Amino acid sequence: ASRPFSPADQAAVSAACAAYVRAVVYDEWPRLRDGGSSARAEAAVDDLYRAMQAVKPATAAASAFYQDAVGRLNDVISARRNRLADADGGLSAPIVGLIVLGSVVILGYTVLVGSRSAAFHAVGAGAIALVVGFSLVVLIAYNYPYAGSLAIGTTPYRAGVLAQYFQPHR
Repeated sequence: ASRPFSPADQAAVSAACAAYVRAVVYDEWPRLRDGGSSARAEAAVDDLYRAMQAVKPATAAASAFYQDAVGRLNDVISARRNRLADADGGLSAPIVGLIVLGSVVILGYTVLVGSRSAAFHAVGAGAIALVVGFSLVVLIAYNYPYAGSLAIGTTPYRAGVLAQYFQPHR
């Protein structure tokens, strides 16, 4: 909502915002699955910045609104940077080492600690191996938040104030 701005500024900011939101949903989001970004979204960000820089607030209220809008635009850019960083996924070497070492120690302990019943020992070791295995699968799935069955979707972009940019006949 850019109502405190002049009609021309309001139209320019709204059009730039719509272009950015659509670029994120239709172009960048699918690329995030593979850890990529979108040149179209990057260009839309630049256009949004240019539209905001072109605004000339005429009143004190418009100036205050403009300052808040620029702050929110910076938040949008920060959130985009975080999305792009998260999409890369991958675990650091110390974390991978800790996971491998921890898994080996836990599974090694369960194999080496004996029980009088071989069946009970096998069930216990198997259960622990299953829990460690599922934990690793979940860790890997959450490490790539835009891919797979646990992927983050675009629903927040299609709801609330931003929903206006996805309505037909706009």
